[in-house]
Order: sequence, then structure tokens, then C-alpha cells
Amino acid sequence: MFDVSIIIPTRNRSEIIDVCLTALSAEVQSNTEVLIIDTSSSDTTELIVSKYPKFKYHFLGDIPYSMVTSRNYGMKVAKGEIIIFIDDDCIVQKNWLSSLTTPFIDPYVLATGGRIIYHPWKIPNRGEPIVILDINNGKIWGEWDRVVENNTEVCTLPGGNCAIRKEKADKIDGFDPGFIYSANLEETDFFYRLSQVGGKFLFVPDAVVEHRAAQRTDRLERSQRNYLWRYSLIRNKVYFFRKHRSRRGVNITIYNSLSDVISYIYNQITGMLIFTFATIHGLISGIFSRTKYRNRYK
Repeated sequence: MFDVSIIIPTRNRSEIIDVCLTALSAEVQSNTEVLIIDTSSSDTTELIVSKYPKFKYHFLGDIPYSMVTSRNYGMKVAKGEIIIFIDDDCIVQKNWLSSLTTPFIDPYVLATGGRIIYHPWKIPNRGEPIVILDINNGKIWGEWDRVVENNTEVCTLPGGNCAIRKEKADKIDGFDPGFIYSANLEETDFFYRLSQVGGKFLFVPDAVVEHRAAQRTDRLERSQRNYLWRYSLIRNKVYFFRKHRSRRGVNITIYNSLSDVISYIYNQITGMLIFTFATIHGLISGIFSRTKYRNRYK
């Protein structure tokens, strides 16, 4: 089989990465290297990784918002023919590695991606399609928890559970550091450029990881009310469409984003008015209403 390099970027998540590496240990074979790329500020990741002597630890320094940097570094030092990316809060399931790499026997397979069980905040979706990437019309859609019976050809893949031919990935200069903070859409951009090299992408439902959605570092809470999360989500989407020369994609993003703002403000004002007037009405009614029965024992 192929020589494989598994790359795991991490930052300030020593507890969850311990769980990740424990599960990974059961899957690793003699032809597999595991690279932990650490950009932590002040936790014990190195000490945790030392429990797994066969794994390789690389510390890049204290680097906030470092997913793209870590992935690119991992690709640079990886020795395997096949590069695999998983996130540090993903727990691989049985037969994950063989399921993800076996399709590369077909020389036309350029990359594979596995199923992601989002835990505990998402219910699996059994509908179709798995993914839509229509840049000209500004449509991007992907749900990697889909339950399908067979390997399915798709137009892009999830960055948190994927495998790539290294020689092909080296031709596109890695992930774009222009995707900032949350780095939303950096994976879509990477696979879109990779697709132009030639070959096919396969979604492999038997290559399963459980994504335990650990708290993000550097004030990036997964919430539309978090400034950096919302800012980078919108900014990176506009950046993506501009990069790939989709004026329609930019226009749709602007329209949808402003519509969200108007809807949010309307709902906030409506909720505030309902709360205020219901409170005042209740107070007035309670004070001035005539009581039908009085407490005779008072």
C-alpha cells in the first residue's frame, strides 16, 4: 500500500488531542507517519504528544488563527505519498484509515474524504445532494454527515477528514493564507484549485470520524454573535468569490448578508417592543383590575 502522512494542526487543546491520538493509535500502520503541528500559547500539548513516541511533534511557536499555516507546514515536511488531514477534535472510527486510502488504487482518484459525525449539535442528514459548489451562481453547500451506501464522486471535500495525493497537492502551493481568522472556505478554495489538476474526488462514507467540536481558541466562539466569527465568515466568502472571479457570487453574498442584518434588527426591535408593551400592559392590568373574591380571613 501507500506511504501515508497524517497531519493534525492543533492549538491549546491538549485534553481533546489526547483523545484524538488515542483513537488514531489503533489505526496507524507501519507505513504511516503522524505529524502534530502545534501553535499553542500556553498548554501541555507537547507533554501529551510525548505519550505517543511514534508520532512526530512540530512546534511552530505561539501563532493565533494558525490552521492554514499549520496545514501548509505539515504538507511541506510530510514524507508520505498520501497526505491525510484531520482536526484535533476528531475521533477516528474503526477501519477509518484503510477506508480512506484504499480508493487510491485507482490512479484517477485525486483525493478522498470521509463522513463526519457532528457531535453533539447536528442531526445526520440522509438527503441529497451531499455537496454543491456552483461558483458562477454563488452556491456553496456541503454536509459531510450524509449516510450513503457507496463511495460517491463529489466536487469538493471536507478539510477535517480527507486524503490527497501529495505530488498533486504540491502543484497548487497549499492552502491560501488569505483566508483569515476562522479560515472559512479555505478548504473549498484548496479543493477547487486541486480539481483543476485533473482527477476525481470521492466521498467515502466508511471513513468515519466523530467531530466533538471543541471550543475554538483566540476568542472565535462558534456563534453569529461573536464578532470575529461573523466578520471572518462574511469576509472570507466575499474573498473566495472575488478570487475566483464570480461577480454574481459576491453580489449574492452582499445581498444575503445585508438581508440577514435587516432581519436581525427587525426581530430584535420587534422582540423588544413586544417584551416592553406586554410588561407594561400586565402591570397596568394587574394594578387596576377589580378583584372578584377577597380574602375574608385577612
